[in-house]
Amino acid sequence: MNRYSNPCIASILERVIAGQKAERPSGRTFRSVRQSQHRLAPDEVFDLVRAYEDGTTIKQLTVKFQISRSTVMAHLKREGVKTRYNLMAGKLEEAKKLRAEGWSYARLGKHFGFTAQTVRRTFLSNGNTQQ
Repeated sequence: MNRYSNPCIASILERVIAGQKAERPSGRTFRSVRQSQHRLAPDEVFDLVRAYEDGTTIKQLTVKFQISRSTVMAHLKREGVKTRYNLMAGKLEEAKKLRAEGWSYARLGKHFGFTAQTVRRTFLSNGNTQQ
């Protein structure tokens, strides 16, 4: 019976062949939760684009429209919207001063509203190798 790839089916077949009950009730009392798909209507896409252009963050849009970050970005790209990037650049000098004072990337991220990884990446991409 080891040649079957699904061990659950293999054990059921072994019990059937042995004359035992074919199947026991599952220990699971509920069905697996599947991610629901939320397709945006054209007017929702328009609202998404307008909100982004008015300064709403990608993260806020994912919550508002109940879609993933990559879906938000795909809608923006399809609509020809120029995306904001490297928002940390305007705050880099202040961040460098705070980093020199001993602030961690996590603390800087919290202070500026970014993740620690975004702050670290900005430092590294601007030639700052200070760890």
